Amino acid sequence: MKYYSHLIFGFLLYSILLKFFPVLIKPGVYILYFLGVLLPDIDHPKSFISRETTSFIGKHVKHRGFTHSIEFALICMFVVYFVSGSIIYGLGLGLGVLAHILGDALTVTGVKMSYILGKPHIRGFVRTGHLSEYVMDGVFIFLILLIWSGKFFF
Repeated sequence: MKYYSHLIFGFLLYSILLKFFPVLIKPGVYILYFLGVLLPDIDHPKSFISRETTSFIGKHVKHRGFTHSIEFALICMFVVYFVSGSIIYGLGLGLGVLAHILGDALTVTGVKMSYILGKPHIRGFVRTGHLSEYVMDGVFIFLILLIWSGKFFF
């Protein structure tokens, strides 16, 4: 997925999460969440976040490897928890990373959800940069508008 598709999908999931966990509305939490939505692509040298940070990782690590795993999300969550002392901030970053991984699971390349186990490998139907990604983005934006207008089913 392109970075903007990750942000759109991440915002959709964040909007749903807010309905059930309003504590996530804290500014620090959503900043960490959206950082997490982009963070796993630090392993790709041409990704938005890798270009913006001149990432050493992006030049030396395989794309959709460790940074695209549940283990990475958990490590991110615990690092932020231990640094900040707040589990809510850790959850913000960890949930953002998981949103990114779920977004990539919608693509035909897919992701291995666990780096250690190597499975399950989940693949979807979306081709990055093709019409299917733009259609998906449009559907997600429509759902976001429904949620924020109060006309969604929950």
